Amino acid sequence: MMSKSSWLGSQTYGVALLTDLHRNWTNLNTSIAQAYTLSMSGYSNFMVDACGSAGEMDEDLCARWMQIAAFMPMLRGYHNRTYNDDKMQPQPA
Repeated sequence: MMSKSSWLGSQTYGVALLTDLHRNWTNLNTSIAQAYTLSMSGYSNFMVDACGSAGEMDEDLCARWMQIAAFMPMLRGYHNRTYNDDKMQPQPA
């Protein structure tokens, strides 16, 4: 089962998802730290949205994210160039 949440014993059969990350270098570092923490907590399977899922696409950032995600148990390349934070903000009338 894939889930963004966890519970006691969920590391036995589940897959933890590290998703909904903004595209920036800070979240790349955060996803690495989260992967280490999940691994030390007994999660053998976890998945990260490589390249993030919100914000402007930075090709250098995406390349670095894919390189580190290649060493994680599972990865999903999330290349949505059309999503932008500006679309989520209310526009003035």
